[in-house]
Amino acid sequence: MSDYNYSNLPEDFVLDSVFEIEDVLESIAELQDKKEYFKNLKKHRIETCDQKIDSYENKILQLRKVILETMKKLAPKDKTIDFSPIGKVTRKNPTQSWSIEDEDSLKEFLEKNKKKDGVVEVKERFIKRQLDRVLDELSNTIKKIPGVSLKTGEESVSIIFEKTYDPKDKQKEEPKTIEEDVTDEIESGIEI
Repeated sequence: MSDYNYSNLPEDFVLDSVFEIEDVLESIAELQDKKEYFKNLKKHRIETCDQKIDSYENKILQLRKVILETMKKLAPKDKTIDFSPIGKVTRKNPTQSWSIEDEDSLKEFLEKNKKKDGVVEVKERFIKRQLDRVLDELSNTIKKIPGVSLKTGEESVSIIFEKTYDPKDKQKEEPKTIEEDVTDEIESGIEI
């Protein structure tokens, strides 16, 4: 995989074989190690490290897109492919998220439909997770909900490295789990 120029890969780049994803996984693991090194070094040299971290994050994101496009084209029916002992790759469905555009009209709408309780806090702040559920429910019967719009994310891929996999030493026994989402959203844990 190191033969590929990360900055010149087209958006819809597809590998020649699903089995080449293993090489991409190794590249991602190596890039993640480098990224973590520079995150630690950042305390001493912030600006240079920020550039390196951003560079590694962009390369990882691009490689994740290569994996997704390869799976979509060469293994469209497979949701998960195991590359033991390195890790496994799982395609994840796109996520949806409601974006509040006009809080007042949304509050009024929820009050009329008796759905405001449990989704709006006392200081009139929406409880996002519960509100999303209510809006999902209401959108089944009502076409246009005032004050919100629905945004659909992109399909993504989840990567879980084997606990014993280390790109420098494949037999290292210290546990290591790395999981990442293409959506640029960093979740809890050691996700990339």
